[in-house]
Amino acid sequence: MIRLMKQMTKQHVFYAFCLIIFIVAQVVLELTVPDYMSDITKLVNTPGSQMSEIWKCGEIMILLSLLAFACSIIGKYFSAKLAASFSQHLRKQIFCRVESFSMEEIDRFSTASLITRSTNDCTQIQNIMSRGFNQLIRVPIMAGYALFKISTRYWQWLA
Repeated sequence: MIRLMKQMTKQHVFYAFCLIIFIVAQVVLELTVPDYMSDITKLVNTPGSQMSEIWKCGEIMILLSLLAFACSIIGKYFSAKLAASFSQHLRKQIFCRVESFSMEEIDRFSTASLITRSTNDCTQIQNIMSRGFNQLIRVPIMAGYALFKISTRYWQWLA
């Protein structure tokens, strides 16, 4: 995988950077929603609280959820762009490599075999980058941010 990452161009790095930014934004927005749910619970259990305060917290929760959804869609877009662009780049490199084969090397492989191998391998790499890369980034960020939020609010749990 590291050898593949060395093949990334500046455009691929830009797509990966944008993907990370939108994943971080999505995680932060998603993990902020429970804070407002907690506020609503406190307001409901507090005598004399106004219904307008509850509605305001609910509206903020909906807004945060919509923003997280938008970040998710934009992140998926950059993930797809990264995977497709990188796969195209690899296909070009494979084609150039196959073109440089001598006649003896070409005779060892059938044309169908070369096409099948290059297509399947590039498709597998594209699937890993579009699906796996997204989760590979999202899960540690979510776990880290959740632990950070817990430790800042409930520091006595850590002792």
